[in-house]
Amino acid sequence: MTTTERQLIRIIVGSVRPVRVGDQIAETLAPLVAEASGARVEITDLVQLGLPMLDEPRMPAMGDYQKDHTKNWSRLIADTDAVIFLTPQYNGGYPASLKNAIDFLYHEWKAKPALIVSYGGHGGGLSGAQLRGVLEFIGLDLVTDNVELTLPHDAYGADGRLISAAPIIAGNAEQITAAVRDLANAGEMSRQAQAPQARVIAVVGATGQQGGAVVRSLLTSGAWTVRAVVRDPESDAARALADAGAELVRADLDQPETLRAAFDGAHGVYSVQSFTGPDGIAGEIRQGKAVADAAKDAGVAHLVYASIDGAERASGVPHFESKFTIEQHIASLGQPATMLRLVAFMDNFGTYAMPSLVNGEIVIAWPPKADTRIQLVAAEDIGVVAAKVFADPDQFIGATPKVAGDELSMTEMAQAFTNVTGTPARYEESDIEQVRTYSEDLAHMYEFFEHKGFQADLAEVRRLHPDARTLEDWIRETNWQPRANAWS
Repeated sequence: MTTTERQLIRIIVGSVRPVRVGDQIAETLAPLVAEASGARVEITDLVQLGLPMLDEPRMPAMGDYQKDHTKNWSRLIADTDAVIFLTPQYNGGYPASLKNAIDFLYHEWKAKPALIVSYGGHGGGLSGAQLRGVLEFIGLDLVTDNVELTLPHDAYGADGRLISAAPIIAGNAEQITAAVRDLANAGEMSRQAQAPQARVIAVVGATGQQGGAVVRSLLTSGAWTVRAVVRDPESDAARALADAGAELVRADLDQPETLRAAFDGAHGVYSVQSFTGPDGIAGEIRQGKAVADAAKDAGVAHLVYASIDGAERASGVPHFESKFTIEQHIASLGQPATMLRLVAFMDNFGTYAMPSLVNGEIVIAWPPKADTRIQLVAAEDIGVVAAKVFADPDQFIGATPKVAGDELSMTEMAQAFTNVTGTPARYEESDIEQVRTYSEDLAHMYEFFEHKGFQADLAEVRRLHPDARTLEDWIRETNWQPRANAWS
């Protein structure tokens, strides 16, 4: 939906009884709603929607929908600017079918402009009041008083259906028109709040390898205003982002109040932390939780968190398990989110994992056995995928997509460097106990590589991002060259 389209008002028919009149009322009400509002009007009949009794395995507040019928229902409401709930009064209340449909969703209802139209022998006032209490509790914006339609006995035919709904709607046209105009005004205000100029993505760690790639891809898409969250707006890296078109905002991951201000008014936040800071893994967890808390407090609609594949599988790697701790915290908040499950970075071959040049030969020296297969991803491809994830919240909120561009054995990695650079390369298995002397964490990581491994589906990744780089692509694109005295 774009703001150049007329707004969409959805009438939800709440009754599913075999003999009912709600569908008749909705069909007659719709033209008046369209005339009074100037909006597009669609009717969603719960009979046709066909929702079963709530069968999602997780709480709706998690946003991690598993069932296709829930995803479809979520899309319908997310694409709707304002809702009219059309409810009968059954035994002093509104139908269980309508409560069930409401309970399937959570975030989709937040601040959604809504109007209640009840009907019954005395106008359905009890059902309308009961429904109003529920809708206000879950955060809908009830813009005006309920409309109550009284259905006299002589309005019914022998089959239990209305002879005609037209006299009922005509008799209440003035009240309906006024209520619908209030609803349409609220819907338009909501649309303006969601307009493209207000759709900001804040990127944490924007001057880093991964965060910078996300900033570049979001800017390239042209769909977002990109807010680069940085510690020092005067740094060369920050100024380069500003020159590329990003807004700069100063914030410190260890000062949560600065994060809340940085996220104010943002539609989305990209969150990435490092375990290599002064406080190590404890600092990573603290900062990751702080970003999630600030996003929740700021009302951010979509948080994308940079996690790692295997974090959820008892990896035994401290800096993997720290990310799962942050994932669990995000979920506990009920924050709509996507957990990107990443793999080893190709870009590390250009920094701390730079292979050595020994006697004219490139040497990759890691502990895993030569036939160990490792999945790799380029930081630029993380940026591309992140932009696609933000662009399609219906598909990705609640999802945990794995992102990789290549899978190679250690021997094949060495061959890739030979193929592109023309310099001979080989793999040399190093002593893991040596690694353990300076980092138990990294030793566990190499053991994970060899015995568990990353599990991204490369074919699925390429369906999302067909141009994801192979290692040879990355070596060629970055013009990678070996240098003496590097270490691996």
